[in-house]
Amino acid sequence: MIIRIDSHVVDAINRLIEQYRESEDLHKIIEAFVQQIQFLEDAAYEFRNRLDPNELEGELLDRFGVIVDQDRLGLEDDFYRLLLLAKIGINVSEGEAERIITVFKLLTRATHVQYMNLGGGEIELATDGTLDESFINFVFDLMQRTVAAGVRIDEFIFHDADAPFSFDGPNVSVPSAGFGTVADANIGGKFAYLRRFIPTFAFDGDDISSSGFGSTQDVIVGGGFVTL
Repeated sequence: MIIRIDSHVVDAINRLIEQYRESEDLHKIIEAFVQQIQFLEDAAYEFRNRLDPNELEGELLDRFGVIVDQDRLGLEDDFYRLLLLAKIGINVSEGEAERIITVFKLLTRATHVQYMNLGGGEIELATDGTLDESFINFVFDLMQRTVAAGVRIDEFIFHDADAPFSFDGPNVSVPSAGFGTVADANIGGKFAYLRRFIPTFAFDGDDISSSGFGSTQDVIVGGGFVTL
């Protein structure tokens, strides 16, 4: 966190050794030099705020979007800010797991994101955030540009942050619940929602949602293996 300092002149004078503390002429000399530092501090802080999407709105957000190459797409300011922050992460991403987690957390407004390496250049992302169904494919395209070349995102998993469904056991690390009752729909854990983006692996058949082996020239082609 960057904190603005507005007392450079006073701080500089207070650092004088005792024998010069009362010298008004020396104070004026120090003030003449240090006031320039204060000016730079003020200007830099003001400039920083002009390039912080959290401090912008309306047309200024649109101008910031031009800088990071992200159109508004008809979005309200709140979600557009998140999209801009995510786009910044995408622009500088080199496929690091932490970068992927950060971007996905922003886009889904999550407090917790889980990155799972499925092997074979395939990953899965789980979040306790939410995302409108109409934006899922768009977000998938953004996330696919965040991961490293040759890596494919198989699926998104959305789970409730407060009461996810799970069976009781020693490895349950978050508050969760099992089955409820037909008499009260509010009792019990909430099932996760899975959104899969690629066909599962299968040898040729009638199921159009599956695919066989890919190609050594393109590791993204072909069905995704199911992990157990």
